[in-house]
Amino acid sequence: MDNINEKDSYEQGARMAWTRMLQNCCRELGYQTEEADKAAWIVEREGITAALRSICSEYGDNDWDNNLNLADVIDKHLHRNLSRAT
Repeated sequence: MDNINEKDSYEQGARMAWTRMLQNCCRELGYQTEEADKAAWIVEREGITAALRSICSEYGDNDWDNNLNLADVIDKHLHRNLSRAT
């Protein structure tokens, strides 16, 4: 199991705050554009990344960069550790 250190915890909190601001800005400005759709994908990816960080801290490892392909995160940093546990 992987414990999240203070620096990583701070970074995750900051990313969550920026993500919420982006989401709120797009909503409050009433954008219904392709650019707003791209922002929504960023918000969604950040949410998935945060969920994977939480799950990996308990069942896998968090030795991965936030820009890593999410399928690779699941395969290399979660699934492989789960496979070893069984």
